[in-house]
Amino acid sequence: MKKIVLTMMFLFTFTLPVYAEIAYFQNEFTDSKVIVSSIDRDKKTSYSKAPNNITLRKELLNNNTNFTLIILTTKSSIPAILDKTHFKFNNTKVMSLKTSVDPDSYSLFFELNDDFIKAISTATSVQVQTPMYSNNKNRIKYKEYDILPAVLAEWKQVIAME
Repeated sequence: MKKIVLTMMFLFTFTLPVYAEIAYFQNEFTDSKVIVSSIDRDKKTSYSKAPNNITLRKELLNNNTNFTLIILTTKSSIPAILDKTHFKFNNTKVMSLKTSVDPDSYSLFFELNDDFIKAISTATSVQVQTPMYSNNKNRIKYKEYDILPAVLAEWKQVIAME
């Protein structure tokens, strides 16, 4: 445990200032390894251009690898479950995932399949379109934003890590 803490402190001390941060830990209860890339929005960036936080989580458990993408929004833009969230890779290939929302945190959760991970691994750009409730709550609008190249590079690192 001391080695993990010391390694994490060393990494956080000498990492270059980027928008994302990789964290690695082991869940001793399940004997799983978890690798997380968490990106906080720069406070100077408008929420219309990026959500508050995006986290890519990789869990290695019993020779199985599971990926989860979590997008944290704000109370002023409540995510809608009436439509799927769309991801566009390299301005051409679109993949859509069922939108699951945590009502307490306004977070969107996505379990990522192998095709989605393969698309991230080879992408040079990713855009996201999330459904949001409109002011009158009976229609939806869409919020679109780009995943920054530095963040995409870090996601690729997480995917490759064991």
